[in-house]
Amino acid sequence: MLLKRFFLIICCIAGFVLAYSSQKGVTYTAGSPAGYTNSPFDNKTCTQCHVHDGQPHFRKDLIQTNIPVDGYVAGQTYTITVAIQSATESKFGFTCSPHDLNGILQGSIMITDPIETMIVGDNYVSHRAVGTNAINNQKSWSFDWVAPDSTPYVTFYAAATAGKIYNDSTFTSSATVYDHILGRKCIQSPFSEIYPNPVKDFLNIITNFSNSSGVSVSFYCLSGQYMGTFTTAEKRLKLDMTPFKPGVYLMTIENAVQKETVRIVKL
Repeated sequence: MLLKRFFLIICCIAGFVLAYSSQKGVTYTAGSPAGYTNSPFDNKTCTQCHVHDGQPHFRKDLIQTNIPVDGYVAGQTYTITVAIQSATESKFGFTCSPHDLNGILQGSIMITDPIETMIVGDNYVSHRAVGTNAINNQKSWSFDWVAPDSTPYVTFYAAATAGKIYNDSTFTSSATVYDHILGRKCIQSPFSEIYPNPVKDFLNIITNFSNSSGVSVSFYCLSGQYMGTFTTAEKRLKLDMTPFKPGVYLMTIENAVQKETVRIVKL
């Protein structure tokens, strides 16, 4: 009787462990669910499904592209690669997606390796089951992306896992690319030089107006709402953009005889 009761207890413990593991040790070898790229709009990573070794690790080189430094051209096709390596692991998985400033998925993903990768959700790309095996403890996946129209910049977000099933390591990364016209990092004209664009903290403006009586810099929303004006007699300005909410603004630079208007993207 005691022996029978002992085996019953052992079976109950084993059942509990298996049930817990099935909830916390999901591998998704056939592809990650959509929305786990660690973008601020998804706010989820692989750690939501995998038993992991702590917080996700950031890797700046996780995402690679062949988009030129001067930006992408709308309608053109570019190759995006997610690459990961680990000295101790041989199983890897990933998910990646392109978002604009408002979290809207941008461009079109084209699968170039249907054996190892696939599209999940609206515009996310992930691994297939056969695409999780590493070669020499490293793995990469590539896909094509058709650049969108009228989008100043797009940020690719990616999350990847390295591990067997349990105690996986999760890595995240992001890479921002710019439209070659709308999102130029430096705007140059006969009258001024403006950088960086998009801007997160401080916007630098170098003016070359013929009249040195002073310059005013005004900001407007795309709807036409007036946001404010800076005035200075200096040819070099450094404007604090942190009070501005993320979005696209029209910036007008003018003096008594000259005027120009450019688009500024605030991150």
